[in-house]
Amino acid sequence: MSQYEESAGRGMEIIIGLLVLFVALIFGLLFVMLVTNANLHLSSLFGGLVLVFFTYWFGQIAYRLLFNKRRKNGGLFSVGGLKFWCIFMTLGSICTAIFAAEFEQWSLLASSAVMVIACSYGWRVANKRKQLN
Repeated sequence: MSQYEESAGRGMEIIIGLLVLFVALIFGLLFVMLVTNANLHLSSLFGGLVLVFFTYWFGQIAYRLLFNKRRKNGGLFSVGGLKFWCIFMTLGSICTAIFAAEFEQWSLLASSAVMVIACSYGWRVANKRKQLN
């Protein structure tokens, strides 16, 4: 087991849980603002659905961290959830790297490359979990 898969301790789980709960509340408030101020357009509907999804997802992680409720197979994320975030973050990092290279922001380009490497590690962790299940 690598150091990234070891427990950080209950105190750190509570601190991270509170931070993630704050993120979920922000997404929830953004959804409320969108509903109260937006016209009924397809883009508003799609944006609202994305905000609800993020509110639910971050809220679920906060619940698991704050109340020490693990998934039955262990971990915070399902294999599918972990792979989803790896894909999402990899694509975002590639797009960021393209813009960073265009505007000659070399530190941003380097951090995007590191993020792609981290996402490939996350993908391998997800595959290992899938094999164990």
